[in-house]
Amino acid sequence: MGWLYVFIGGGLGSMVRFGLSQRYQGQEFPTGTFIANVIACLLLGFLMARDQNGMLSPNTKWLLATGFCGGLSTFSTMIFEIFHLCNAQNTTQGIIYLSLSVVLGFICMYLGMKLN
Repeated sequence: MGWLYVFIGGGLGSMVRFGLSQRYQGQEFPTGTFIANVIACLLLGFLMARDQNGMLSPNTKWLLATGFCGGLSTFSTMIFEIFHLCNAQNTTQGIIYLSLSVVLGFICMYLGMKLN
């Protein structure tokens, strides 16, 4: 039954990511993917802390952590966008995007865990 929760959560997360990408389409910086990844890190940190404290049911974990956060965040799209920036002679912006994504993702994961 867990696969159904992952399926539903993943679909919802992907739809949110798609909406963010559409909202910020046409900008030089890949804002939609950046926001999606940061939000996913914050939410996943919060959920994992609740799971470690025994406050998250398996179904909720599959729906939100594995499904929604997995569908919302996207490593492959981020790497593609960095590659595209570097190919378009925007190497500095690609490095900034990568650095901000990793550092802010780590900070948001930490903050999400501390929200409990």
